Amino acid sequence: MPTFYKGKIGFEDVEFGVGTFLRYDSGLNAVQRNQINRSNIPRKVIAKTASYSISNLIGEYIFTNEGAAGAITFSLPPAIAGMGKYYFIVIEAQNIIIDPNGVEYFRDCAAGKYKVSAIAGNRLVVWCDTNGIWEWDYDLVSGDWTNEA
Repeated sequence: MPTFYKGKIGFEDVEFGVGTFLRYDSGLNAVQRNQINRSNIPRKVIAKTASYSISNLIGEYIFTNEGAAGAITFSLPPAIAGMGKYYFIVIEAQNIIIDPNGVEYFRDCAAGKYKVSAIAGNRLVVWCDTNGIWEWDYDLVSGDWTNEA
């Protein structure tokens, strides 16, 4: 059962994430749709203190390492066109490693190589437009993110 944002929203504003859900049309008829979140619903912040595998059902969330005492790895799901955006923010001065799934890659990295930063305040936004490839944009990045050698 999908969880909907509570408040005043239009029929096109739907649950967070990617997957199949029921949306109500203007006649209040339930219609099954595939969802990729592009709405203006506020994103939820998820703070992790240990490594975490991101589900392909999660999208438009902010992940942080608030409270982490050491390096943590965020493992991305298989890159399927339309996924994300996933936001990563370094809160603690500890490594955040953003690791693509298997042989998938970031547009500027070799297959399977991760991005890492440990500078508090740095942020990175990733998404997928092409199956198997994670995109990111210099305009949506703050600070230095290093590519795995």
